Amino acid sequence: MCSTLFLMTQNTELRQECERCCTAAEGDAADDVTYVSGRIELRNIAHVMESWEVNSLTIFKRKYKSEPYFKHLSFVEKSSLLFPQVVLVGSDPQDVLTLQIAGWPPETIHDLFRKKIQVK
Repeated sequence: MCSTLFLMTQNTELRQECERCCTAAEGDAADDVTYVSGRIELRNIAHVMESWEVNSLTIFKRKYKSEPYFKHLSFVEKSSLLFPQVVLVGSDPQDVLTLQIAGWPPETIHDLFRKKIQVK
C-alpha cells in the first residue's frame, strides 16, 4: 500500500511515514501483488495520442512500447472521465486496482506497469 501511495504522490517522506505506521513487520504485502493486464482509460483518446502531442501518455507510449508488459496494456476511450486513470486487472477479472494518473510523468507510469504487470 505504501508503494502505491509513493507512486501516486512521488513523496518519499510520505512513503516513509506510511511504512512506519501502516506496514506489517514482514513487509508490505501489496508490494507483491501483480496483475495480468492493465488499461489506461482516458477521454478524447484520439486527440491525446496524436503523434504531434506532447504529454505524459504519448511520451509513455512512444518511449516504452517495446517493454514486455506493453502487450498486456490497452488504451480505452472513456468520455465520462475528466482525468486519465490506470486500471490493473488480476487473474480474477473482479480483482482490480484503479489509480488516477493525472500529472504522472512517463517514468512513473512505466515503473507502475513494470512492477505490477505479470509477464510470462
